[in-house]
Amino acid sequence: MGIHRARLPIELMASQTLNRQQLALLSWRMLLYAGYLQHRSRCFDRYTIGVRNSFMTDQSQHPTEEKTSDLKSLLNHMEENPLLYIGSFVFLVVIALAGFLFRLNTSISNEADASKYAFALDEETAAARSLALAEVADSDSAYSIEALYLSGINAFEANDYATAIETLTRIQTDHAGFQFAPDAVSIIGLSYEAQGEFDSAISEYESVQTTWPDSFAARVQSNNLGRCYEEQDKIAEAISAYEDQISGFPGSREAARAQNNLNRLRAFHPEAFEVEEVADDLSVDALSTEEPAADELGELNINVQETPEGQ
Repeated sequence: MGIHRARLPIELMASQTLNRQQLALLSWRMLLYAGYLQHRSRCFDRYTIGVRNSFMTDQSQHPTEEKTSDLKSLLNHMEENPLLYIGSFVFLVVIALAGFLFRLNTSISNEADASKYAFALDEETAAARSLALAEVADSDSAYSIEALYLSGINAFEANDYATAIETLTRIQTDHAGFQFAPDAVSIIGLSYEAQGEFDSAISEYESVQTTWPDSFAARVQSNNLGRCYEEQDKIAEAISAYEDQISGFPGSREAARAQNNLNRLRAFHPEAFEVEEVADDLSVDALSTEEPAADELGELNINVQETPEGQ
């Protein structure tokens, strides 16, 4: 209706001449309509600004207020419970300090153990080295197992066979996965052998072969076994052990040593080898006896195939 009333005076102006009263009325109506449009425009702008401010307040002002509120709550809680936070801080400091001191003590202890281990290895005699290394072995250090092994080796070198057996048996029972455990058990066998306890020595040598069959020590035990069998006058077993050494580790120094032992036994006990040679000859004769029979059978078959059917 407002737009229609605003257009009507304009149409009158186009159709007829207006008097002063009509012109004044027309001007008043036009000003009133312009004010109405301006008022609507201002109301729309205010509404748009209000909506935008409300959105910005919800997105930005509220989280800030929440963060400010949380921080303020934390500060208030700290003010109300100061001993709780002081105790927590002191506890963290003590834990950090204890970790630092533990690492420092471990480092110092490792350096002390390494120095003690080095001094033990520098002892002049095997007996002194064995005793010094035994002290390192009894300590809870990173070198205890190695020191235990070397202590037994040095005891063996010092001809202290009882100590060597006792020390290296700890490797055998408690540290079977140690790198040099097979060698340690071999030294136990050598210690028994040095004391004339050949059955115990044989048991240890066989233990190396069965417990660590893939080790280098296991491949050289046949020579040790043959030597013990010789001491027990078991010549046949000794010969068998030396032959096993040659076949099990051919081309090696141990195989050459086993061959020398066989040559020595052949010189002093030829009868043992004569029995073996007779057995070999009998087996060869048996084979030679069977082979002609097979040849004759083959010739018979050939003759049968070549014979004419009419004959």
